[in-house]
Amino acid sequence: MELRDRVAVVTGGAAGVGRAVVSALAGRGAVVLVADVDGGRCAATVAEVEAAGGRATPLVVDVCADDAAEAAGRRFPDAAPGEWGRVLELNLGAPMRLTQAALGPLRAAGGGAVVNVASGAGLELSPYGSPEYGAAKAGLIRFTAAVAGLRERFGVRVNCLVPGWIGLPRARRTGRHATGATRPDTTVRAA
Repeated sequence: MELRDRVAVVTGGAAGVGRAVVSALAGRGAVVLVADVDGGRCAATVAEVEAAGGRATPLVVDVCADDAAEAAGRRFPDAAPGEWGRVLELNLGAPMRLTQAALGPLRAAGGGAVVNVASGAGLELSPYGSPEYGAAKAGLIRFTAAVAGLRERFGVRVNCLVPGWIGLPRARRTGRHATGATRPDTTVRAA
């Protein structure tokens, strides 16, 4: 796929999988908008891309549009609804709103693609250490499949990548991984 001079917006682009996606897109010639709540990491990611000859711009933003910090403490059922609700908002509500917001500009540009990133936690049927996260990612997978008509109406493809467990530092610290058998990475294509 030709990405030279295409514009890509990567939410959560300053760390983990998002940062890897930013590097890969910039390495293929895309102009990447690195959207993240962490300004310092956002700037460091942009500097890394530019040092490698790529093009990137930082955008410090909280995609949940509130001032709450990411819930990193208690989990369901011990956490209050506001604490686990934040996880649902970040991993399902925000991608839905961002997809909606992108439709007009992508249609005006002649079409494009939205790529959501879910998790194998959304496919598992076994116990999971963060049920609110698993539920949100399952919802994101279903949302992506449900919006297949956007391609016909707006010229926008919506896809969802579903990687298996990734041993990022936070996941290792909290033990947030599925206890069932590991599934291979999956791609859900809505259109």
